[in-house]
Amino acid sequence: MAKRGSDRKVSDDRILLEFLLSPDPALFTSEISDPLPLSRQRINDLLNNMEERGLVTSKTASGRRLWWMTTEGHKKVSEAAREDLT
Repeated sequence: MAKRGSDRKVSDDRILLEFLLSPDPALFTSEISDPLPLSRQRINDLLNNMEERGLVTSKTASGRRLWWMTTEGHKKVSEAAREDLT
C-alpha cells in the first residue's frame, strides 16, 4: 500500500492505469485507491471529475460505487503511453 497524503499528485493517466492493470473490467474506489498515495475520498473526487469528462463511468450497486473506463478513457491512456514511448 502506498503512503497516503493530500499533497501528493496523481494524474488521470495513473488512475486509468489501475483499470488496465486489473484483471477485472470494473473496480470499486477502494481497489483503485489502495495502490495509490491518496485517500479513498480524494480518489473518489478525482473519479467524479474524470466521469464528468467522460473518461470513466460508474453505477451504484448495494450501496457501493463501481467504476469502469470508457472508450475515451482507453484512448487517453493509450495516447499517454504512446507519448511516453516516443
